[in-house]
Amino acid sequence: MILVSLIVLFTLLCVAAEWVKGRTALSAELLRKLVHMPAAAFAAALPWLIPFDRIAALGLIFTAIMAVSQRARIFSAIHGVARRTYGEILFPLGIAVLAVACPHRLAFAYGVLVLGLGDGLAALVGGRLGRRRVPLLRTRKTLWGTGTFLAVCFALGAAMLATAGASAPRVCAASLAVALALTPVELILVYGLDNLLLPVLGALLLSGL
Repeated sequence: MILVSLIVLFTLLCVAAEWVKGRTALSAELLRKLVHMPAAAFAAALPWLIPFDRIAALGLIFTAIMAVSQRARIFSAIHGVARRTYGEILFPLGIAVLAVACPHRLAFAYGVLVLGLGDGLAALVGGRLGRRRVPLLRTRKTLWGTGTFLAVCFALGAAMLATAGASAPRVCAASLAVALALTPVELILVYGLDNLLLPVLGALLLSGL
C-alpha cells in the first residue's frame, strides 16, 4: 500500500508540473528543477518508510515510466529542455542503484539530496547569477553554480555526520573532503549522467569516511 501511494505521489508531482506549465511562463529548466528537488526530498525519506529492496523496485518502476514518457512526450514540462539529456530517466535509476549499493539510511539520504538539492540549487543559482563559466572546461556550468553545489554538498554532509554522532573535527574534514571530490565529477558529467553517478558516489564516499 505504501509503495502504491509513493508511485501516486511521484506521479502527481509530474502532473503538477504539467499544470503549472500550462498556466505560467516558467522556463522548462526551472519547471524541471521544481520537480527534481521535491522528488529528491521525498526520495531521501524513503528508507524510513519502506525497505531498500522496495526502494530499488520503485526506482526501476519510475525509470520505465520516465523512459516511456520521454519517448511519447507525456510529461513535456520535464522533457522540454533544449539540451540533450537523459537525466529524468537516470534520476530514478540512480536511486535504484543507490538502494542496492549503499543500504544505509543517512548515506542514502545524503546521496539523493546531493543530487536533488545540490545539483538543483546549483542550476538555479548559476542560471540567475552566473555570468562567468568554469574555466578550462567547455561547459554551460558557472562559477556561481559550482560554488553553490560545493556549499550544499558540504552542508548536507555535515548535517548527516553530525546526526550520526561524529565529532566536530571529523564532521568538518569528512564533509569537506566528500564535497571536494563530488564537485569536479558534477562538472564533467554530461547528458544527465550525474543523476546516475552522483548519488551512488556521494553515499559511498560519505559512508566510507
